[in-house]
Amino acid sequence: MSKRAALSLTALTLLGVGGGCGHADPVPTPMGPEKNTGHPAGGAYFIDFREPRGKQENGMPEGLWISDYDFMSDFSQVYWTPQNVTFDREGMKLTALRQPKGKSPFTSGEVQVEGFYGYGRYEAVMRTAFGSGLDTAFFLHTYEGMDNDPHDEIDFEFPGSQPRKLHLNYFKDGKPFGSIWVDLPFDPSAEIHLYAFEWAPDAIRWYIDDKMVAEKIRPPELQIPYTTQRPIMNLLVGGKDMQDFTGLPTFASGVHALYSCTSHVPLGGKGKQCSDLPDRAGAPVTGQLTRR
Repeated sequence: MSKRAALSLTALTLLGVGGGCGHADPVPTPMGPEKNTGHPAGGAYFIDFREPRGKQENGMPEGLWISDYDFMSDFSQVYWTPQNVTFDREGMKLTALRQPKGKSPFTSGEVQVEGFYGYGRYEAVMRTAFGSGLDTAFFLHTYEGMDNDPHDEIDFEFPGSQPRKLHLNYFKDGKPFGSIWVDLPFDPSAEIHLYAFEWAPDAIRWYIDDKMVAEKIRPPELQIPYTTQRPIMNLLVGGKDMQDFTGLPTFASGVHALYSCTSHVPLGGKGKQCSDLPDRAGAPVTGQLTRR
């Protein structure tokens, strides 16, 4: 399926396409609802972070929400602060500092796209941060704090202590599914690449530079999330319960993750995407992507 073509339910539910994920017979189990539940689903968006953005009345860049709160917990030890989110000709930079604030020993940046969004294709052109203790992420998320939504989530996560590893996962009603590790033939902290996932009522598929690296098709034991979610980009410092994944926080102060573009096209819709940009990524995937 061409990423520039209109996304359709039929196209997204074809099996055995893409990079090395094998073939399977269709599973005759009920799908999730064809329309998302929860908050009304927003339409297509396209954000080129390298271009100047207007300001909202609250001072936030147009279409974005920059987090400003203490996220100290067993899972995280970071204070999200707008001072660690900057924009320049390269794009949006989220910077992690060895700087205490509130109850947290570190500060970093998190940016959310305003609104809630449902089935379709999501893209980000990005370069991750290197350093033990860090987790660069591009994901969808909702939880009880958002008007009592269930905890649903779809993830791209890059542990800074393992620069050639990618972790893919998703949650439905607070229960994790997936947990796929992908061995990368490049260092994502050294190169800019296009990352995307397609979310449909019966499947989730993840892509790197247009090559499918993983898919989850709904068999009886799996559930695909269907509550609308909020797109988020952040650079997390892992807490004590996260350090098997992130490593101990020994990263150099001032390291940053770079996002140059993010976009979304709803299922069955059309719209401009990051993958339409001529300079969307610095280098194509070469070598073999493997998953386990």
